[in-house]
Amino acid sequence: MCCGQKRSGLGNSQMQRTMRPAPQSISSNNHARGFQPQITAPVSMPSASVSITYQESSPIRVRGPVSGRFYEFSGSRPVQQVDARDASSLLNTRFFRRA
Repeated sequence: MCCGQKRSGLGNSQMQRTMRPAPQSISSNNHARGFQPQITAPVSMPSASVSITYQESSPIRVRGPVSGRFYEFSGSRPVQQVDARDASSLLNTRFFRRA
C-alpha cells in the first residue's frame, strides 16, 4: 500500500465515523404508537359569544378555561362578550349571570 492509498483510506474511515443516520421524526415515531401530541397554546377559532354580567364592583381579570382569553370586568364595565365555550364556567360562579 503506498502513501496515497493510506491517505484516502484514512479520509474514508473518518467520514464514516462522523456521518450518522438522520434521526427519525418524533411525531412520526410517536404517531405509530398511537401517541397524540398535546396542544400547549390555546387555539383561536371563531366561535359564538355570550354577554355576561359581572355582579360585583371591584375590578377583576379572569381567564377563560377553554379559550385561554382574558376578560376584564369591573363595576363600570360589568357586561362583557365572552366566548361561549368559557361562559358556562363563569356562569357557574356567584359572580356572573347572563346579560
